[in-house]
Amino acid sequence: MDAEQRVSHGLLLHGWRSLLLFVLLACAWAVALVLGGAGLGLELGGEDLGVFDVLFSGLASLGFVGIAVLLAGLKGRPRSLVLGLRRPVLGGLAMAFVAGMALSLFASGLAEFLSQWNPWFSDLHLSALAALLVEGSPGSRVLTLVLVLVLAPLAEELLFRGFLWDGLQELGGRTLALILSSLLFAAYHGDPLHVISVLPLSFALGFLRAATASLWSAMAAHFGNNLLAVGLVLSGIEELSIGVAIAGGLASLLLVVASASFPSPLENARE
Repeated sequence: MDAEQRVSHGLLLHGWRSLLLFVLLACAWAVALVLGGAGLGLELGGEDLGVFDVLFSGLASLGFVGIAVLLAGLKGRPRSLVLGLRRPVLGGLAMAFVAGMALSLFASGLAEFLSQWNPWFSDLHLSALAALLVEGSPGSRVLTLVLVLVLAPLAEELLFRGFLWDGLQELGGRTLALILSSLLFAAYHGDPLHVISVLPLSFALGFLRAATASLWSAMAAHFGNNLLAVGLVLSGIEELSIGVAIAGGLASLLLVVASASFPSPLENARE
């Protein structure tokens, strides 16, 4: 059934309808995973992250992306446009990657400051994730690395600054899409310390998405951020000086602006 036939049958999804249907299907998928894990005698959550938590997160993300791709096909436009997969600019990608690495320094310093400032900002979740990377079995280490370095940058960007961005932009424009997608992305991380520390990255990724009309720069920055974070964990660096964190924040600000200033191809000029 082509786009014109879908229009005639009222099957095209736009704005709040696409977002609502995504939420309903995503919730159904998450519940199915929880029930499936319970049926196998597996426990989700707790103070320490386990292999099942990592596996659950990966399967959930893959399911959410699958739902988004499926619904993107019901919007009457090419999926690549709905998901923001326009042709990238290589120079901008390289700059965004370095900006993401600099942001990782700032986020790590911010998380350390918050955890020391107030005990409510517990670092148990981040510490448990680090323990999986350093002390876990070979299988759990590989699984965690794939989740953090491959699946997270791809799946989360396709979801938050791809499909959800498109629906939010249809509802209220690019500014609304930037703000709400950034807040949703941060909230998605669940743990209060993780939510706050990832918020600057979230808005930086949203800025790149808005400025370039493409998802690729945001993906590159997201990958750079996660790569350096993993590198710090594996190298045993647990504390960063406030000077390094501030320098990373300032450098990332300049690099994000520089990355967004690269001229976009003609097909990226319009949303």
